[in-house]
Amino acid sequence: MSIMEAHKRNEHAIREIQHDISTHDTIKAKLVLQDITAYPAPVQKRLLYEISRAVDSFALPLLAFLWRVHRNIFSLYPGLYEIFLSKARHNVQFVLSRIQPGEKYLSSYAWLCGELPIPEAADPLLDALYKVPQTHTIASIIKALGRMAEPRAVKPLAEFVQVKDSPLAVHAATALGRIGTEQAIQHLDQALGHNENVDQAIVAICKELKTQSAQRLLNRSLVHAHASVQDLAASTFVHLGSPGLSILHANLNQGPFDLQLRTLDILGHVRDQSSLQPIRRLLNAHPEEKIRAAAYTVLGHLPLSQGAYVLVSGLTDTSKPVRLAAARAADQNAGPFMLQGIQNLLHDEDHQAMLIVRTLFQARAETLLTSLWENFRFRHLAVRVAESCRECSAHELLTSLPAEDIHPDNR
Repeated sequence: MSIMEAHKRNEHAIREIQHDISTHDTIKAKLVLQDITAYPAPVQKRLLYEISRAVDSFALPLLAFLWRVHRNIFSLYPGLYEIFLSKARHNVQFVLSRIQPGEKYLSSYAWLCGELPIPEAADPLLDALYKVPQTHTIASIIKALGRMAEPRAVKPLAEFVQVKDSPLAVHAATALGRIGTEQAIQHLDQALGHNENVDQAIVAICKELKTQSAQRLLNRSLVHAHASVQDLAASTFVHLGSPGLSILHANLNQGPFDLQLRTLDILGHVRDQSSLQPIRRLLNAHPEEKIRAAAYTVLGHLPLSQGAYVLVSGLTDTSKPVRLAAARAADQNAGPFMLQGIQNLLHDEDHQAMLIVRTLFQARAETLLTSLWENFRFRHLAVRVAESCRECSAHELLTSLPAEDIHPDNR
């Protein structure tokens, strides 16, 4: 097509839409808009401008047509969203009259009902839900009911969630999350672990809503969702930060093993000092070895200016992995209180003191080791440990110190 021919075609389209609007010829106007993507941007804008000036009763069906056929136009020209919504907002009864199974552009009007929202549309939308065959229309109705937070939609939406391998299950899960009633949350809880896509939708809506019920559901996702989604739920809690800590701290008191372990990992990333007391209570309850080791690892990431002594007790744990975790955490909090606490435990130079020093070497707690070297009891114990422990970390440290420091006369 030559430049001249293209220019004539563009001019014809603009004159045609103007004529169609003046004569209220919806059919011909749709024929022009059917090819709107074939026109250059300036012509597209002019056609949309003419529609925006048209009376609402004429413009709304055209905009509904565009929404159904050329959704990308709304993304290209975001102002079109507000034009569509504004005209619908002033013509609610017109929109409601189009909520029926036989409406060709029902998905467009359903979207309007959810966005505005229009509560009166709940009954006709629920009535149409099982009467339309098109998946995209059903999806639009489901989304609208969710955005309207219509509690009567919970039961039918729960049925869609249970349909295996259905794309509508994901939309239904999101809608249930937005409705947010106890019954809706219960259905989502029961759906966890059966469909990975649904699990992802549940976590996504929990992240969006940030309500207490959403946090409880997100917490359940940590252990009941698919494995990959459990990681997503954990990262969502990390992103949520301090607002999600109360439910995480409760996990440490009453949660099962897997949930406690996952919770500790999250707390290690959030790094909030308020986690100190719940972790202390967990340790006082003498949990399993993996839980104790994880707890001390988390404590190493917390600012423990007043609670560093908690780590000292971990240096005498009966489990080597736990002692190592406590030693590494102590090394990250090697302040005056920490050093004093360790020196008190070394005072008797007994088996426990030897075990602590050996653990510090094994954990490569270099900050603590170099700071404690000034203490003669520690130097004495360190040399004794080095003589019996062939781990390279001990030798590396001793050989890095000045020779006079490890001479027998200085023991």
